[in-house]
Amino acid sequence: MQRMVTAVEGKGRDVSFRRIIITIFILAMLVSIGSIGYLIFSSWFSSSKNTTENIARDINENIYNQICSFLYVPWHINEVNHKIIQNDILNLSDVISREKFFVGVLLAHEKEIYSFSYGSNEGEYYGARRNEKGIIEIMRNDESTGGHSWYFTVKDK
Repeated sequence: MQRMVTAVEGKGRDVSFRRIIITIFILAMLVSIGSIGYLIFSSWFSSSKNTTENIARDINENIYNQICSFLYVPWHINEVNHKIIQNDILNLSDVISREKFFVGVLLAHEKEIYSFSYGSNEGEYYGARRNEKGIIEIMRNDESTGGHSWYFTVKDK
């Protein structure tokens, strides 16, 4: 029977095949784990960066749209109703039509709109507002009120 050589003789040091195989295996495992870890981490980092950028873009667009809406709605209300008053489509001396008009403007818009009113050159002031409870009130300040602001709660009639 032949005897299998289990050691490699070197400069004063014996290294077994078992130790060489274990060392190669450990190095291969470390290289594999390192490579896989690098690939996973770099992909995860890239993915998280893209996800963060998408979320930031969506939030920015949402905020931009809310600000535009917040600024546009009051401007639009004023622009449209200015033309109605300017072109005498609404007769401000007709109390019932005037009060229905101002209440209708508030009813047509979200509760973020607190009030809508008109002040004339003669010092008259007409409009509608939402009180603390969100109930719409008619505002009036003219000769009939003695120059004081009066507020009337709107009823269903």
